[in-house]
Amino acid sequence: MISALERIYLQFLRDGNTAKLIEDVARRYTLSTLHRVAESGRILSRRAAVLSIGWLGHFESNCVLGRALSDRDRGVRLTADASIREIWLRVGDHFLEGKLRTLARWNSCGRFLQVLSTSDELLVSYGSVAELWHQRAVAQFGLAEFEACVSDCSETLERNPFHFSAASTLGRCNLALDRVDDALSAFRQALAINPTLEHLRGMVRRLERTR
Repeated sequence: MISALERIYLQFLRDGNTAKLIEDVARRYTLSTLHRVAESGRILSRRAAVLSIGWLGHFESNCVLGRALSDRDRGVRLTADASIREIWLRVGDHFLEGKLRTLARWNSCGRFLQVLSTSDELLVSYGSVAELWHQRAVAQFGLAEFEACVSDCSETLERNPFHFSAASTLGRCNLALDRVDDALSAFRQALAINPTLEHLRGMVRRLERTR
């Protein structure tokens, strides 16, 4: 017999109605229950829980989704990859969440100087937020400020050890600085956190052949 969560998930797969999924799950399940199912339920339940956490969770869900990145089921792993990126932006402060999304958008379109200026100001008050350090690191990488980027990636990982994107950026920085061993170490760290990063697996193999 399938559970209510599994029925909601299967309906979502049929109709793609995200709003209904969120409404139905929120009405029946607490976030703590979804956390528990994500770590110990059947495959279909774990997929449903991880997807739902991505819509309903916040940074408190980081560890649960971080562990789901290494789930034995590929569907859970891929869903966790998408979900955890979302909850990194949900830090319990609406003002900062809006700023983080703006920084991410600016980084995606190359407005790196604006990211640096804004993140410098925000870090004075929000220095404990991992994603803020990471957004500044992305901008630094875009401006070829690699040493500064290495530092900010390290700050990100200190605050969020599941931040595979920071580990990947750290590897790219070290590669740009011709620190191949450090780059390999960072790429391997990213893969250990998130085994779905196949592009990094190929990069690791290529770097290993050059040593």
